[in-house]
Amino acid sequence: MSHEGPDKAAVELVEALEGAGISCAIGGALALGFWAGPRGTIDVDLNVFVEEAEYERLLDILLEAGCSFHREKCLQDAEQGNAMILQKDGWPIDLFVPSIPFYSEAQRTVRRVRLREKDVPVLGPEALCVFKLLFFRRKDIVDLERLVALQGHKLDRAYIRGWIVDMLGEEDPRVGEWDRILRVHGPL
Repeated sequence: MSHEGPDKAAVELVEALEGAGISCAIGGALALGFWAGPRGTIDVDLNVFVEEAEYERLLDILLEAGCSFHREKCLQDAEQGNAMILQKDGWPIDLFVPSIPFYSEAQRTVRRVRLREKDVPVLGPEALCVFKLLFFRRKDIVDLERLVALQGHKLDRAYIRGWIVDMLGEEDPRVGEWDRILRVHGPL
């Protein structure tokens, strides 16, 4: 494993993908660091906005960029709506391709930030919140609490709730949890 950190692997992959004309955005804990302060991580979450017909080309680019993976397993995972799992310099890479309609919205709201002296795309804070609510793990709830507290009124809370309600329905427990987070951690 490289001692450089997963951020180095993320920047290198973004450069390779964008150099090949493929739209992408860093997600997960690395993106969270820009909206809610840093949190330790041992992997890279990378959202890649490509059609299924481009999966083979995508994997070829990532192979050339130094990733290792099992091609057939990656393709099967992507077809099933799961992350493709790769490695780069010993760091796990969770590669997400569009599996729900929200991906086009996430792509539309990507922001550019500086990471390792490079201009890179990251998921915007609202898109990151939607994905974290979809995953709905304990660590995601903790991340959301911190993100809401630190972003304050800058965060479009109604937009996030609207997307979750549209995708999952008003009665889904994620909606109630989002409302709780806003009551407890949001600005007055």
